[in-house]
Amino acid sequence: MSRLAVLHSPYWDEIPYEPAPLGLEALAVLRGETPVLYWGQPYFGTFFSYLLAPFYALGTDPVRTFGWVAIGVAVCGAAAVYGFARRLWGEPAGLAALAYLAVPSAYYSYHTLTAYAVFQALGSIACFAALAQLVDRPTHPRWVWLCGLALGASTWCQQLGLYYTLAVGGVFLAVERRRICGAPGGRLAAGFFLGSAPLWTWNALFDWITVKNFLAGDYAPVSLGLAWSGFCESVGSLVAANPQFWLDPGGYAAWVRYGELLVAGLLVFGAAQGMAGRRELRVGTGLVFALFVVTAFFYAKSRWGVSPTFARYLLPLATVVPILVGGAVATAARRSRPLGAAVMLSALLPGLHDHLRYARWSETWRDQSARAAIAALDRLGITRAYAHNRISLPINLASRERIIVSDYYGVPYMPYLNVVDDAAAPAIITHEILQIPHPTELARALGVLGGHFRRLKAGPYWIFYDFRPPSGGGGWLSPAQWKLDAVAERGDLARLVDRDVLSGWSTNRPRAAGDWLSVDLGATRPIDEVHLLCALRIRDIPHGAVLETSLDGRTWTVRSRLDGLNWYWWNGHPKLDDEGRVSFYFDPTPARHLRVRVLDDSPERRNWSVTEIFVRAADAPENHRGEADLRSGLLAERRGFVGISYHSLHAPYAPAVDSTAWDEVARAYLRAARKSPDDPEPLYRLGRVLWMRELLWMKGCPGGGPDRCRGLGLEALGLDDLAATEFARCAAVEAGSLCVDRALGRARDEVERARLRDVRRRFEPASALGADLGAVELSGRGTLPDRVEAGGHFTLELFWKCRQPLDRDLAAFVHAAGPGGARFLADHSPAKGTLPTSLWQPGETIRDAVEVTVPAGVSPGRYTLSAGLWNPARRSPLSRFLGATRAVAVGSFEVVPPTGAATAGSAER
Repeated sequence: MSRLAVLHSPYWDEIPYEPAPLGLEALAVLRGETPVLYWGQPYFGTFFSYLLAPFYALGTDPVRTFGWVAIGVAVCGAAAVYGFARRLWGEPAGLAALAYLAVPSAYYSYHTLTAYAVFQALGSIACFAALAQLVDRPTHPRWVWLCGLALGASTWCQQLGLYYTLAVGGVFLAVERRRICGAPGGRLAAGFFLGSAPLWTWNALFDWITVKNFLAGDYAPVSLGLAWSGFCESVGSLVAANPQFWLDPGGYAAWVRYGELLVAGLLVFGAAQGMAGRRELRVGTGLVFALFVVTAFFYAKSRWGVSPTFARYLLPLATVVPILVGGAVATAARRSRPLGAAVMLSALLPGLHDHLRYARWSETWRDQSARAAIAALDRLGITRAYAHNRISLPINLASRERIIVSDYYGVPYMPYLNVVDDAAAPAIITHEILQIPHPTELARALGVLGGHFRRLKAGPYWIFYDFRPPSGGGGWLSPAQWKLDAVAERGDLARLVDRDVLSGWSTNRPRAAGDWLSVDLGATRPIDEVHLLCALRIRDIPHGAVLETSLDGRTWTVRSRLDGLNWYWWNGHPKLDDEGRVSFYFDPTPARHLRVRVLDDSPERRNWSVTEIFVRAADAPENHRGEADLRSGLLAERRGFVGISYHSLHAPYAPAVDSTAWDEVARAYLRAARKSPDDPEPLYRLGRVLWMRELLWMKGCPGGGPDRCRGLGLEALGLDDLAATEFARCAAVEAGSLCVDRALGRARDEVERARLRDVRRRFEPASALGADLGAVELSGRGTLPDRVEAGGHFTLELFWKCRQPLDRDLAAFVHAAGPGGARFLADHSPAKGTLPTSLWQPGETIRDAVEVTVPAGVSPGRYTLSAGLWNPARRSPLSRFLGATRAVAVGSFEVVPPTGAATAGSAER
C-alpha cells in the first residue's frame, strides 16, 4: 500500500511540521491539558489528538504510532469509498476504487498520514451512510445516525469537514424534501451536533473563534478567471503531480494537464450516469457532484486563494475521484475487459509516476531526520534548546518531550519557552536546508554578541552550545552628566534619558543609512555594553547598525555591529529578540564618546525611534535593588501564560481568555525600574507589557487622543502616576473633562492644581439645564446670541454629562422651531466626532460645540432651540422614560432680516 511506502520513507522520519503539533497535542491530553497547541486553526487536528492519546499512553514511538493510526483511519475511509462505488456499479467498481486508492498521487498519500486522513475518512463514511439512507427501502435508522455522527466528527477534526456536511445536507434536502423535517432530518441533525459537540463546547468556552475564523474577510478574493485557472491547476496537481516532492520540475505542466483531463473525463462520465441511470445512480452521482461543487466553490473563495501549494484544501476530492474511477472502470469492463484495463491504467498512471518521483526525492532525506539532532543532543547531554518552530516541534515529538526545544518567541506553546529560558545551558539549533536562520548567519550574529560558544554539525542540523558571556563585571551608568546629539530632532534628545517608557526620540522620517545618535559620557569609562530600547515604537529599529567609540569625539572606532539577528544575553545564554531593543556587546573599552550609526535604509519606510539609552561600564558599581521585583513580574507574567500561547498566524482569532494579572506584572516591573533606573531590563519588560496591552504608539486610538486612551489603560493597570502624566498632557485639548478631572485628582503641586482648575472651567456651562436623559444628562449650555440674521450662524455649546457607559455611538440633534411652524436643524456628531459616545466615561462632561447656521430664507421671529441625543441606527431619541420629553429646551433667540453686515447679534445673554 502506498501509505506504508510513505510511512517507511526516509522523509517521514523528519516528521513534517504539519502533523507535529497534533502529536504534541496528544501528549498534552495525557498530561490533562486542553490541547491548544495550534491556535492558528484550533479545530484542526484536535479530534485526531484525542484519537492518538490512548496509543501514546502505551509508550510507543510517537512518530511511527502517528503514521500507523493515520493508516488505520485511512483504511476505514477506503472501505467507505469501496462500499459507495460498489453500491452504484457493483463489485468491480469497488475493487477499482481500492486499486486507485492504493496508488494515488504521492501528495495525497502523504497528507493522509496527518489529520487530513481523519476528516476525509469520516466524510467518506458519512457519504456512504447517506447513500444507504437515501436509496434503501425500507430505511434503517442506523444509517442516518452514522451519517450525522460522522459528519459532526469530521467537522470537529478539520474545517474541511464542513464541505461534506454541506454536500450531504444539500442532497438530503433535494431527495427527501418532505421527510427532512421529520424523523430522518431530526436524527441527522442530532447526530451531527452530537458528533461535533466537543467542538461547539470548546468554542463556547473560547469566544467562538472557529466561527470568527470562518466569517473573517481578511483576504482579497481573486478574479473569476484567475480562480478558474488556479483551481484547474490545483486539481491537476492533487491528482497527478506536486513538484514539492520532485527533485526537478521537468514535465510538471504536462502531468498537471493530464490530471486536469482525467478529472474532467470522470466528471463527464458521472454526469452521463446520473442522467441516464436508475434512481440509485442519480442519488449517488448527485452526492458526488455536490461534494465536488462545494469543494471547488469554497476553495476558490478561501483566504488562501487558489494555488497548487494549498492543494490540501481540495482533499474532499479524494472521495470524489476514486468513486468515479471505480464507476468508469466497471462500466468500461462491461463492454470489454481490455477497455476496462485501459481505463484503470490511465487512472493509475499519474499516481505511479508521482510515486517514482517521490521515492527519488525522499532518498535525499535519508539520515537527515530529527533523530539525527536528538542523537547529537543526547551525546552532548543537552535537553533544552531554542530553534524555529518548524525545527523545534518535530524534535519535541520524536523525543516525546524528553528534549524540549522552544521557538524563540514561544510559538506555539509558551511553557516550552519558559522551560528553555530557565535552563542553565540551553543550545540553539539551526537547519542548513530550512535556513531559519542559516547556520552561517547565526554564527555571524553570535560572533557580534561576543563571548564564547561551540558548535556541532549533525546531518542538516547545526547545534550551537556551551555559551559563555563576555567576561567582566560592572554596572550601569547614570545619565546625569551625559550630553546627547543626533542627526535630527535634537530638541527631543532629553527624552532618551528620562527613564520614561512613554516618551522617546524619533527621526520623524523614514530611517536612512548614515543616521546617527551620539552620547558624551562626560568622562572616560571602560564601556562594554550599550542598549537602545524602542518600546514606544517597537518596530522602529534598524536591521543593520554599528556602535563606535571615541576618546576625543573626532576619531571613531567600530566596536560592535548589529547584523540582522538581534541577540542579547539573558540568564547566562543568548536570547533572540527582534522587537523593542538593540544591544551591543564588546570587551571593556575606554571611551568617553559613543555613537550608534545606522547602516540600512528602511524598506518599510519606518522611522528610527529610541525610547531610552543605557550604558554599562566595567568600573561602575552593580545595583541589584530591583532584581526581586523584576523576578516577581516575570513570574506573574508567566503564570498567566501557562498552557496557552497567543502567538499565532491568525492572532485575531486567539481566544480572549488571557489570565495574566497584567496590573501585578506592570507594577512589579515599574518598581524594579525605579529601584534600578539605569538597568535596561525592567524598563524593557515594562515596555513589552504596555505594547502587548496596546498602550504604546496609539496611532489608531478611536475617539479622543492617544494620551486619553493610554491614560485609561495605565489606570486600569494600576500605574496611577504614569496615568497622571498622560492625563495632564491631554487636559487642555480633550473635548471631554476626563483628562483634566483625573489630572486634577492626582496633582499635588499647588501651581499645577491652579492651572488645571483654570482648564476645568472650560466644562462649566453658562446656563444650567440639568435635563435627565437616563445614561446622559444635558447639564447646560454656553451663551446664546440675542439676535441672529437670516443666513448667519452662531456657535452653540452643549455640555453632556455621562452617568452610565453607553454601548453605542449616538448622534446629537439641535432643532430650532419658530413662528408659523418654521424649523431648521443642526444635527451632528458630539464633539465633532472626536469623542464618540461609546467612549464617554461615567462622571465626565463633554463640551460639544456645534455651528448652527440659520437658513437665508427662514421667517423672522423668535425661535426656540431644543436638543437631545438619538440613535442613527434606529432613528430613535434617547430619553429617561418611555413617553417622557425626549427633546430638551435649551434657549431661544430672534431671527432678524439680513442687513448685509454682521452675522450675529451683539447682545448675548
